Amino acid sequence: MRDPMYDGNEVIETAAIVSRIARTFLRFGSFEIVRFRDAATGREGSSPGRKDITLTLLEFVIQNYYPQFQQLPTVSERCEAFFRELTLRTARVIAAWQCIGWVHGVMNTYD
Repeated sequence: MRDPMYDGNEVIETAAIVSRIARTFLRFGSFEIVRFRDAATGREGSSPGRKDITLTLLEFVIQNYYPQFQQLPTVSERCEAFFRELTLRTARVIAAWQCIGWVHGVMNTYD
């Protein structure tokens, strides 16, 4: 039972449950804490522009989930390698979902 227009007119709909299983609870949204104010929506993270938080979170993710990048000599190189890997993995996940006909507007998960 669902009220799609939130107007009191409930309808019976078929449903499905999609479950996510991942190695971590981290997702793209974890980085939104430092997001600057969006001109269109006016929304911002709770700590906009805090580069120290961004770097701490990036270093944590790299150290715990992408240790292969730890040997790179600079933070910048580690973050760049992580970003490249993240981009490739995200593209693969989205392509795999689209191959079976599933599309979602919020593809904010990497694995």
